[in-house]
Amino acid sequence: MASFNIFRRGSSAMSGILNVLGMAVAFAAFYIILVQVDYDLNFNKGIKDSEKVFVMSSGSMDGDADKRQLNFCRPLAEIILEASPNIEFGGILSFSGTEDSRYWIERDGVKQDIDLGVTNFSGTALEALGVEVVSGSIEDLSDTKSFAISESIAEKFDLEIGMSLGYEGYANLRTVKAIFKDLPENSHFKDVKVLRNLGDDGITNFSEWGYHYFLKVYDPSQIKDMEESLSSVTREHLMKDYFGNFPSAEELGMTQEAMDEAISTFLAMAEVQFMPLEGLYYASNISTPIERGSKTTTVILIIVALLIVCIAFINYINFFFAQIPERIRAVNTKKVLGCTRRELIISTVIESVTLILFALALAFAFVMLFNMSQLTHLISADSAFSANIGVSVLTVIIAVIIAVVSSLYPAFYITSFEPALVLKGSFSGTKTGQRLRYTLIGLQFVISLVLIICSSFIILQRRYMVDFDMGFDKEQLLFVHTTEYIGQNAETVEEQLKANPQILDVSWAAGNLLAATRMGWGRDFNGTVVNFQCYAVSSDFPEFMGIEITEGRSFRKEDENNPNGTFIFNEAARRTYGFTLEDRVSGHADQDAAIVGFCDDFSFKTLKEEVTPFALYVFGSEPWWHPSTAFIRVAAGADYNEVKKHIGKVLSEWRYDFSPDEWEIYFFDENINWTYRKEESLSQLISLFTLIAIIISLMGVFGLVMFETQYRRREIALRRVNGATVGEILAMFCSRFVKIVLICFAVAAPIGWVIVDRYLATFAHRCPMYWWVFVLALVAVLAVTIGVVVIRSWKAATDDPANALKTE
Repeated sequence: MASFNIFRRGSSAMSGILNVLGMAVAFAAFYIILVQVDYDLNFNKGIKDSEKVFVMSSGSMDGDADKRQLNFCRPLAEIILEASPNIEFGGILSFSGTEDSRYWIERDGVKQDIDLGVTNFSGTALEALGVEVVSGSIEDLSDTKSFAISESIAEKFDLEIGMSLGYEGYANLRTVKAIFKDLPENSHFKDVKVLRNLGDDGITNFSEWGYHYFLKVYDPSQIKDMEESLSSVTREHLMKDYFGNFPSAEELGMTQEAMDEAISTFLAMAEVQFMPLEGLYYASNISTPIERGSKTTTVILIIVALLIVCIAFINYINFFFAQIPERIRAVNTKKVLGCTRRELIISTVIESVTLILFALALAFAFVMLFNMSQLTHLISADSAFSANIGVSVLTVIIAVIIAVVSSLYPAFYITSFEPALVLKGSFSGTKTGQRLRYTLIGLQFVISLVLIICSSFIILQRRYMVDFDMGFDKEQLLFVHTTEYIGQNAETVEEQLKANPQILDVSWAAGNLLAATRMGWGRDFNGTVVNFQCYAVSSDFPEFMGIEITEGRSFRKEDENNPNGTFIFNEAARRTYGFTLEDRVSGHADQDAAIVGFCDDFSFKTLKEEVTPFALYVFGSEPWWHPSTAFIRVAAGADYNEVKKHIGKVLSEWRYDFSPDEWEIYFFDENINWTYRKEESLSQLISLFTLIAIIISLMGVFGLVMFETQYRRREIALRRVNGATVGEILAMFCSRFVKIVLICFAVAAPIGWVIVDRYLATFAHRCPMYWWVFVLALVAVLAVTIGVVVIRSWKAATDDPANALKTE
């Protein structure tokens, strides 16, 4: 077949093979990137009628007016569901399994433990989210002791309708009443595997704002009108049912103006907005910790995918033009023998498409290798062809279209010469052809340089975040989430843990220190409402973590005997609200709590966000709950496996149904890595594809130098005869490419600067714009390019000139 003749044309064979390989790698990269892009762009869109589904949101409790939280209080939400005729279904559904509990089932007299993450729902939330029941009925889930389980859970644990699971004793059984289809993986509900009816829990509590309410509407275009009409409804009910039962301002020890301001602030926070389900993944104004994507990242991935394919096809076009002097005699011989120009053009296009299909076959093989490798963690999506039929078809269509378009100009060009003119003598490349080839190579260099610059700063930004001085000591630090009961007995557990000499100290807090959000408090202060995040800790926590106290004192042991609680605020809170050590702020009890100190603005959120008002808080002798996350400092050089075994053994003595190896004990650095895992995956993914782009570009340089040395053999021989050294011949070839790279760098550097600056602008704390990254990118491309040019032109420069002069 004509299309495979390129592999049998002597010096063109290697160039042809490199081009096909380059296109195959480019198509594989294009497909993999598009799989991730498709996953991101269609997040939550697998939910039935997703364009009609919304979630209720309220104002952020941490005081940020630009943020919304996806939480609402039950009594107010239920009023909203009843008040609007545009709402078809609605109710509570958490974003993921929030009640991680151990259940058991007895089979043949043997008790089998089953760990389940149970998600609470209410009302018609399941109908709103299109949950499809395959066995049983949603109506059967009317009480809190009934379950619905997903198909994957039913298969994993061999569960069926009617089976009962034990929980907290033999008398407390939960029965499986329905089995539903697993919700889409690329959605916020992928971890919803077990459903339980919440019943009326919290339905009259205006103080609890921790419920996620979803609703499905008849007409999405009426959402803004709904928000406006429901605003007066919510205000009326809050004033009547909530504030109507409040003590007077005098009884609360505050002025009427201060109370009016506090009520006004609360009403503003309680004003409902409906966030579209399809927009949650990319929403930047949500403080609720949910899986989130980045539009900037998606755009970067799309650009990288297009650039890689662009580089490969530049090679492809250059390859076609490089063959013109060699092939034009054969083409025009066919003309003389009667072939029409139309037939020759069609033949050339078919050859091009056949090559592309061959490259696609190789690309699919490369993707299969990727699927079997350890690299699959770089993307969130399943990259199997069966799961991405649309992306597979799109990749093939785009490849064929580009193949046809890119081959038409060379086909018209190669058939445009008069047969008699070509057959009279040899044909060599024109200056126009040379300019086109070098322009295309230059475009490849620009793309490669931009990718190197961008990928370097993505890597540097991630390292900057991981290595950032967070304002506390995170070295040799382990943490483990325990239970409320263990938290109640913290002192005894701490003594048992410290019995191992490798454990230096232990402290306690309420959950992760590094978290997107946590308990938010709004409190009256001097006639205004102050909002801050509150982190409950044990009294030794600031000293344990090495948090610097900038004024006042740290917590003391006696603070744990104070029933009213004790505050240490960060400097951001002091700057924002003007707190002093003489001030008092309402805590968890009826009486105000003392502010005993101020601490440095350490990082308690990701570096994408600014530090906001924050308080460390000791509940004292009458706590709402006991901090149950243990932070454990170990000695340098400790045997971590032994330490973890000891921790697990101690904790299991306090929770008998957990074996020592079931406790999830982590390094604090792992918490940091989880927080920035998307940035890590992005940096690795972009770096991988940047390397691919550079390799493909070098294939193009290799092919172009091969072409140049082939068609300049006579010139090289004459130069050698006239005294030119091998070094001078090599310098002749290298100098041209050095000039091209320098010109391309002048174009690529400002483009890279703009792209990087916009990317770093998404972070509150960003790495510097290092000048040396640009220099290293230039040096790297120059060094590799010169190396490729020297290696490929060495043979031509060292050949016996007589051989070339005899044959040319």
